[in-house]
Amino acid sequence: MVEVSGAYYNTKLQVRTLEDLLRKLPRLTDPLTRRPERRAPGTARQLEADQVQELIAGYRVGATVYELGNQFGINRRTVSAILRRQGVEMRRRGLSPEQVEEAVQLYESGWSLARIGDKLGVDAGTVRARLRERGMRMRDTHGRPTG
Repeated sequence: MVEVSGAYYNTKLQVRTLEDLLRKLPRLTDPLTRRPERRAPGTARQLEADQVQELIAGYRVGATVYELGNQFGINRRTVSAILRRQGVEMRRRGLSPEQVEEAVQLYESGWSLARIGDKLGVDAGTVRARLRERGMRMRDTHGRPTG
C-alpha cells in the first residue's frame, strides 16, 4: 500500500489552477483565428506623407536615424533613404581629423574605445576603425596588445 501525502495530499489548489488555465484556452468549437498578414522579408514598410514629414521634423530637431527607425518601425537605412529623397541635408557622420587626433591621444593614454566613443559621440567601432587607419595597434579588453 502506497500512502499519498505531502504536496499531493490536498489537490484543491492544483485543481483550481488547472481549471483557471482551461478557462484561458480557446474552446475546441471556436473558429480558428488567423494570424495577421505579414510583409514578405525584404519589403520596406511604406510611410504615409504625414509620417514622412514627422520623420523629417524629428531628424531636424536632433533625433538619430536609429531612433527614428525604431519610432517608425523601419530600418535606419530606410530612414536615411527617405531623408535623402526628400532633400534633407544629412548631419556629418564619423570623426573630424581633429577628433581622430584626440582619439589617438586618449587611446595612447589608456582610454577604452567605448569611453572615447562616448566622449566624441560616436560608436566604439568608429573609433577603432579610425585608429586602425592611423596604424594604431589595438589592445584587448585587459589592456594587452593584440596580435
